[in-house]
Amino acid sequence: MAHQRKPLDRLGPGHLTLAAHGKIDVEKDSRILDWAIRLGDWTAASLICVAICRWYGEHGRLEDMKATIEQLLPHAIGMERIVLRGRLLTIAINHGDYRTGLAENQQLETDLQDLPRDDDYYRNLQATITQQIDCLLELGRLDEAEQRWHNAHDLVPRLAEHRAEVEARLLGQLAHLRREQDAMDAAIDAASQAVRLAVAEHCPAVLIAELRHTRADLLRQVGRDREAVEEL
Repeated sequence: MAHQRKPLDRLGPGHLTLAAHGKIDVEKDSRILDWAIRLGDWTAASLICVAICRWYGEHGRLEDMKATIEQLLPHAIGMERIVLRGRLLTIAINHGDYRTGLAENQQLETDLQDLPRDDDYYRNLQATITQQIDCLLELGRLDEAEQRWHNAHDLVPRLAEHRAEVEARLLGQLAHLRREQDAMDAAIDAASQAVRLAVAEHCPAVLIAELRHTRADLLRQVGRDREAVEEL
């Protein structure tokens, strides 16, 4: 099969160039992926799988790639391994399987330790810990969620960009944590801080809307319906 590797070497980079610009031909690209797997070219297969998974994720069909991701994961290295494990994590959480999601996320954090301590490392580590908090909240493990929140917050100064957006998201997450701890005043305060920061720093509109909804929901829970309506 060695004679088949040269065309694959040409097709792989060509595919990735197109994929980087959002030009995905799922049927054709899946055949290339199958070809790479049959040849045992795990580097090319991992790169192509990452690109295809992006398309499946955008179209709400990421679960269709689960078996392929699981097949590739033991052979993937570097950032491709991180991304593919992250996809498995997303699939688990989408199905409400927070125990599996947490386990995958903890392994993801371990895998990150092998990467250089650059901007990508700190961005991915912060995002990974943040996702762990969501899983821990769903599992009712509030003390662990609290500790992980502080770990994620401590990483914010190390981020090269989007610090305000990350900070606002973390404050929104803190609001959920305080609610689960039955500390409603603290929850509303955290949500209010999150909204103010997101608005002041011109964060994405979808994030601002999400944070406003969180604050409104908290206000309704304590009977402050008028303020809740005004928030929305």
